[in-house]
Amino acid sequence: MTDSLPASRHLSTGAWSLLLFNLILLAGQVGLGKQAALDQAGIGLHLFFRNPFYLASMACLLLQTVVWPLVLRRVPLGFAYGVNSLNYVSMLVIGHWAFGETVT
Repeated sequence: MTDSLPASRHLSTGAWSLLLFNLILLAGQVGLGKQAALDQAGIGLHLFFRNPFYLASMACLLLQTVVWPLVLRRVPLGFAYGVNSLNYVSMLVIGHWAFGETVT
């Protein structure tokens, strides 16, 4: 007999926490990367490593390489990617709110 409940009803609190943390890391990576680009004084490797927004963006990316496999161990692939698509909405909100971008 197949279970007709959606995947979201079977997820533990830990799995939901990992999904949320992954979304925060995705948003942080892109948002901080945008701010790093806006604050960049020039081009040069030494300037990248002096930019705290760039370093924070890279830290989010590094953490995501640890969190994403943990998500995939606990959450069905289709559901995990579906939740990840919420990142597109969060980028619209962050772009408008933090950077004054126009949403069309």
